[in-house]
Amino acid sequence: MGFLDFLIPGKKPDVEKLFQKANEERKKAQFGDAIKLFDKVLQVEPRHVKALLGKGSCLMGKGKFQDALEVFEKIIQIDPQNPNGWYDKGIALKNLGRREEGEEFMKKGESLKHGIAKDDLGRPL
Repeated sequence: MGFLDFLIPGKKPDVEKLFQKANEERKKAQFGDAIKLFDKVLQVEPRHVKALLGKGSCLMGKGKFQDALEVFEKIIQIDPQNPNGWYDKGIALKNLGRREEGEEFMKKGESLKHGIAKDDLGRPL
């Protein structure tokens, strides 16, 4: 049973291992590879917020701000209390030239943050 078992037809992937590998690729700025792995996670668990955050981050890293915006909007629909979804949506909007609107979303994200705990992407909750 290995990491690449998800390539075997009919075999359900280990979502957590797949997510960890995707996140490692994201941290190395291997955005294309990371997106493919995050997509594999999302095929099994479409509401996996951490994978959506990672995918959105990678899309922004590739300059695909409109695609990232759509991912962050999905996160907000799934988990309206997730500060990173709001904040990252603001960043995407600012990069699309919608500065004022972006700043409002970033402020909303900041207002939702609490404590010093960090998510799997290393950002404060």
